[in-house]
Amino acid sequence: MTAVLDLIADRDVAAPRRAAPDLAVELHRIGDLDAVEPHWRALFVEAIEPNPFLGPDFLRPLGRLRAGRIQVALVWRGSGAGRRLAALLPFTVEPGLPLIRPPLLRGLADPFVVNATPLVGADGTAAVIERLLAELSRRFPRAVLVMEPLRLHGPVAAGIAAAGRPTLLARSHERAAIRAGLPSGAYLEARVPGKRVRELRRCEKRLSEAGTVETRTLWGPAAAPAVNAFLAIEAAGWKGRQGTALASKPAVLAFAREALSGTAPMAAADLMRVDGKPIAAALHLVAGDEAVAFKCAYDETWSRASPGALLDVHTLLMTLDGGQVSLMDSGALPGHPVEGLWRERVAFGRLLVDLRRDSTPAALERVSARLDRIDGLVSEVKARLRRALGRKATALRSA
Repeated sequence: MTAVLDLIADRDVAAPRRAAPDLAVELHRIGDLDAVEPHWRALFVEAIEPNPFLGPDFLRPLGRLRAGRIQVALVWRGSGAGRRLAALLPFTVEPGLPLIRPPLLRGLADPFVVNATPLVGADGTAAVIERLLAELSRRFPRAVLVMEPLRLHGPVAAGIAAAGRPTLLARSHERAAIRAGLPSGAYLEARVPGKRVRELRRCEKRLSEAGTVETRTLWGPAAAPAVNAFLAIEAAGWKGRQGTALASKPAVLAFAREALSGTAPMAAADLMRVDGKPIAAALHLVAGDEAVAFKCAYDETWSRASPGALLDVHTLLMTLDGGQVSLMDSGALPGHPVEGLWRERVAFGRLLVDLRRDSTPAALERVSARLDRIDGLVSEVKARLRRALGRKATALRSA
């Protein structure tokens, strides 16, 4: 088990403080939030930690894809016409397994999501989180809340740790990212090994010898052609052959088209063409001045020129020199090749929050150990199925 970070330090669990009287919590199905959409969009913009996966234009189509299983906890500040949405936490409920584990509330855990950090406004963050957890404990008094992947070292994780409930950081990892600061030339010189730069330049030369190369980043509605190009490239590759491309299933394709066509989050796409033909595309989701890499694909007939790696370089240059994004999160698991190029790191982890009354740290550690064993068994079964079906596993996503 990963040692608890300083952020979630061992501490005596204090009794929860009296919640602010102007905060109220509501629970809804994801499909029942049309009436609060203006408040939702405002919170998406104003959240103290941006999360593109929790915008209405992504989360609602995901909820339809998952057949309405996603619930949402809303924290409101004030009342009447002047009330404002102060927090939004999507979650699913998993019944308990007798003698194995208690019921679980899982923050948004989905293969298409690599950040489950809830949206919380900047006004009174700690009190809002405390009120949210108190209400979840009242509604689900036998459950444990599992937040994964939760962004660590930020105000939301700190607010959860300070809410007066037993917490355990069961696992953590760092994934590759780009933080704007240095100009691209200085960054490549200072942060990327010279051997890697020379390899990429050889790939770039090999590609340019085949034709005129054009690589652009397209934003918002202008990204639609790049989204279409990505869908076609991915479907023509190994994911299409094994039936896991976005376009392989009509329901998933409908989700992707809707999720990548809105403004909360906004889509951005890096598109590489040779003599006008798309050969590689990377899709990103943008919230404020932060973005996360969502999907990428390249034409396998061009693999000798490493168009995927060259597209990673373009994303690096766009982030460092473009002025529109201050943080680009790769969403990649440790060990992914992008780590050699995107040199900053963002920490994520699995945080357990005990909603049960009179629980103890030791009881929460037992739950964590059992979850680890279950996860190990599930991973082993999935690996065997992939081998039996001759399928590849992608290393990009962390969920």
